[in-house]
Amino acid sequence: MEETNNYSLLYRLAMRLFNLKIEDARLVLAVKLTKLLGAIVYLFVGFMLLLCLLGFIAAAIGHLLCEVMPPVWAYLIIAAFYLVLLCIIVMAKKQIIINPIARFISRLIVEPPKKHI
Repeated sequence: MEETNNYSLLYRLAMRLFNLKIEDARLVLAVKLTKLLGAIVYLFVGFMLLLCLLGFIAAAIGHLLCEVMPPVWAYLIIAAFYLVLLCIIVMAKKQIIINPIARFISRLIVEPPKKHI
């Protein structure tokens, strides 16, 4: 009789531990997804504001250049600048875009090892 009580107690404790581990995994997942989605929204808003800023700066530079050269050439110079910028981003895609995203995701998912005192 005692043996069955010990086994049932062991089974109940193992199930409780399993359920607690599942709940902990859910909470950790919720925290990490919150951080990830927050970073995505933050970057999206920052990117949109940066695009607006670049648009206004390009228009201002275009107006300034129109005073010293024909408007067509002024705006072609600005377009060439953006084309060069695009080429730089495409050539350095790994260093500028992929590596920072990979570092952020790995820092978010993989926890650093805990140091024992």
